[in-house]
Amino acid sequence: MAQRRQKSLEQGKRERQLEAILNTSERENSLFKPRTFMSKPQIHLFVQEGCRPCHYVQAQLSKVHDWEKTITVTDSKCCGEWTDFAKASGVVATPTLVAFEAGEVVARQAGSQSFTAEFFEGLIEKFS
Repeated sequence: MAQRRQKSLEQGKRERQLEAILNTSERENSLFKPRTFMSKPQIHLFVQEGCRPCHYVQAQLSKVHDWEKTITVTDSKCCGEWTDFAKASGVVATPTLVAFEAGEVVARQAGSQSFTAEFFEGLIEKFS
């Protein structure tokens, strides 16, 4: 039970960090300061074939106009194995959203619960 609570707290922290880094919400009392990007980050949504949460997230993403200009959908596995790019990006589960700046990972979030059409709209509005 304690491990589940700890994982839940860690997931919540990662979600808040990604939100703050990408500045997709206007939280006044956020513990994290919004990051100012020097350039438009590259954003990859890692998915895999047969992943139901991945299909849900892709359906949410498809509701957003011009998402292809900001987010790249990337296969995380080939022949049942993680791709080198997925491994290097720190992907251990799908779906995972990873933001890169100057070739470095600056934000990563796994799971489908927060990847709604509204989340993607905010992300795309910020970086398009």
